[in-house]
Amino acid sequence: QFLMPLVFVHGFLVLSYYAEFVYKCDDFYHPEDEGGIIYNDPSISIKWPDIEEVILSEKDKMNPTLDEEKMMF
Repeated sequence: QFLMPLVFVHGFLVLSYYAEFVYKCDDFYHPEDEGGIIYNDPSISIKWPDIEEVILSEKDKMNPTLDEEKMMF
């Protein structure tokens, strides 16, 4: 279990068939305050492992790059 601080950018990569991830936030969930950054944004340069297929939710597929994101992270 992880504590996600206010305006904390985070991401998860699951390499197994099944995973359960639990986290706590500083307040109740407010969907209108949710934002995101596409996982493979070249300006961030995260070194993801080579995997055959990346499975993203439809919501995560729509995430902008850090430069395009309007939230203040």
